[in-house]
Amino acid sequence: MAIKMMTAALLAMLAGTANAQTSPSHPRRLHFYLAGDYYFPGNASHNGINDVPNDVPNNDETDLVDSLAQASQLQASENYSGGFGGRAGALYDIGKYFAAGLNVGYVKGPTITKSVSGNAPFTAGALSGSAAVSASDELRSNAVRIMAEARPTLPLSDNWTLTLGLAAGVAIVHLTESQTLVEVPDTLLLTIPQFSSSGSTTYSGFAYELSPMISFKGLGAGLRYAGFPSYGGSSTVAAFKWTTWGPSVEYKF
Repeated sequence: MAIKMMTAALLAMLAGTANAQTSPSHPRRLHFYLAGDYYFPGNASHNGINDVPNDVPNNDETDLVDSLAQASQLQASENYSGGFGGRAGALYDIGKYFAAGLNVGYVKGPTITKSVSGNAPFTAGALSGSAAVSASDELRSNAVRIMAEARPTLPLSDNWTLTLGLAAGVAIVHLTESQTLVEVPDTLLLTIPQFSSSGSTTYSGFAYELSPMISFKGLGAGLRYAGFPSYGGSSTVAAFKWTTWGPSVEYKF
């Protein structure tokens, strides 16, 4: 009889604890979320096209670099694509209007493509003429971020909330760059000089984010302003920097 009474009392205590944790007066304090982001090109930039001549070794391609420097009627083009990413995070409510936590995410960064082309004089022995000279450079980027975050929250109604997210941490960025330098003479009797190279690097640095968001129950939408660490450049990969913004959606559960 005593064992039955003790078992009944323990079950009652567990049931009461579970009810207390899920009741409105004792809401659950730990939450998880998933988010998806799109980032505009922002101020993404790198000076790769300017480094093409510097990356060409001192061999037969030297004449090709000189041709690019002497080219007339130069035409330049640049193309920047945006980025996108996703993240998973955990938040812990500290009081009624504030939460803090940690998130981990991946960002497919911008692709920057630059090209320059023109016409230049071409000489090979007794033959001479003109040649179409072009240089192109493409840089691809991606990053993994680990950030701590804080979220002050302003309730607008029972179901609607306004949140200002603040996050800071570390981003590990990977860059891949490819370059091509081509000269096409106006006669097929001549050889077409060509130089191509590629390089990659991985570096890390400080990353941050500001994220105002409006939410209905667990579903939220807003904007993110994000900063990524800059890269100063090397002999294989040109300098790179990126600060951007874009829309974001989130589901908290």
